[in-house]
Amino acid sequence: MESVERIDWQSNITREEFCELCLALAGAGWKSYESLNLYLSIATQLPDDSVLLGVGRMCLQFSGYSFEPTNRYLELVAGIIEHERYVYLPEIEEVACRYQARYHHASGMLADYFLAAAVQLSEHENSLFRAWLVAAEHLVSAHRDHIVAFFDFSLSGQKIDWSFFCRLLNKSRNVAKAYLEHAKRLRSLSERLIDPVHDLIEHHATGDILELIRSLSTLGELNEEEALSLLRLSGKCPDAESAILLIDLALELPLKRPEIIDEWLHAGLTEAGENAVVRSAWIGLESSKSRATMEALQGIVRFDQHQRVFDLMAEATVGRRMRVCTADEDEGLRPDVVACNGKDIFLPESV
Repeated sequence: MESVERIDWQSNITREEFCELCLALAGAGWKSYESLNLYLSIATQLPDDSVLLGVGRMCLQFSGYSFEPTNRYLELVAGIIEHERYVYLPEIEEVACRYQARYHHASGMLADYFLAAAVQLSEHENSLFRAWLVAAEHLVSAHRDHIVAFFDFSLSGQKIDWSFFCRLLNKSRNVAKAYLEHAKRLRSLSERLIDPVHDLIEHHATGDILELIRSLSTLGELNEEEALSLLRLSGKCPDAESAILLIDLALELPLKRPEIIDEWLHAGLTEAGENAVVRSAWIGLESSKSRATMEALQGIVRFDQHQRVFDLMAEATVGRRMRVCTADEDEGLRPDVVACNGKDIFLPESV
């Protein structure tokens, strides 16, 4: 009991309560001596006897069905002492009590909460930790699967913007859970892309977020400026499905000239109106009008649309009839070359 002697007690009453708490904790159940030893080991490090007694009362409350939540709680308190972040202790305890009130027998879940809180407290500065705590409080009333996924991610060491996660939670818990499941994939993106990606996910939060996040792997195949252009254009799509189509098609689009895609997309959305089928066909380049519009905006000339003109030009130039055809009609030529064998002129299919 050397710990007791070194504490600056405000009164004999507080000292007596401390002793009673220690006795109660020692008899709380299996391995309760471990909890008592942990409590005594931090007793002299707490700022005053009121905090010490508060921690002791919490220990008794959390030790109802297992020693594990109490031990994890005391380890968290030790971390709070180390980082001198006592301001968060009442909030952490309040959220813990809410989890305990809802899940009376879920000692493992409560222990995981304290473990996760300790990890997040050690890794994040104040604003991000507070956002994590807000998320933890929000999820008290969520389905157990959402809570478990949240704690598992919090313990994984992966880093995300918890403020953004809270914004997603306010929109949809399922969307927030989907984001956690794919957060590691998104962290491979450059810092400059993270905020635009978050904006896009939040903008289309009512759609198929899992598929949208999956499609974002395409960004890794683009340079940063192209990726930023694609994200901006995807934000103009009226729903997640349209954005996914656009992103999946990215490698076929002239991303170095985003103004062309912008005009093409505007034309398609105007053409489709509220018709989702027409909109999908346009953005997916499945409609002939969509392809023709894209080619026209790029200044592409197609051979099959002007063959008669080419025939007349060739005949006028050489003074006799010549066959003008596409380069791929000759097996010895690449389809993108211009060539002549004396009687035939070969042109690319499009330029």
